[in-house]
Amino acid sequence: MMFANSAVLLNGAKPADLLVALPTKLELAVNTKTARSLGLTVPSSLLARADEAIEYVLFAAVHESASGPKRT
Repeated sequence: MMFANSAVLLNGAKPADLLVALPTKLELAVNTKTARSLGLTVPSSLLARADEAIEYVLFAAVHESASGPKRT
């Protein structure tokens, strides 16, 4: 949809004339393992409302060494 709107704008249409699509469903996912590794506590009320609780880390760990930080 975004690319179609871009093409219409490039062809001279006014932005106010474009259709806007709103999401019909929103989902809440909580990455509990990442939250714990960051020292955050996820309230149980938030977990109860979540559509999905993820149990894996989304970012690379950074290890300090004598030569400086290294990504793994």
